[in-house]
Amino acid sequence: MRILITGGVGLVGSHCAEHFALKGDDVVILDNLMRSKIFGYDQKSVEFNWNYLAKYNNVNRIKGDVR
Repeated sequence: MRILITGGVGLVGSHCAEHFALKGDDVVILDNLMRSKIFGYDQKSVEFNWNYLAKYNNVNRIKGDVR
């Protein structure tokens, strides 16, 4: 299955992306890489998740915004 996750670098999105990647699904992450002021997600966490998800061959990361 091919899955698109918007906000895939955030707390919930990154865990979902990893879950589907481990299941063998093709995952496309679309994220603007802005830290979340609401949840206190700092820039280091955003960068860590972005780089961490790169280890999966079936995860395609796209930096962008849907606005």
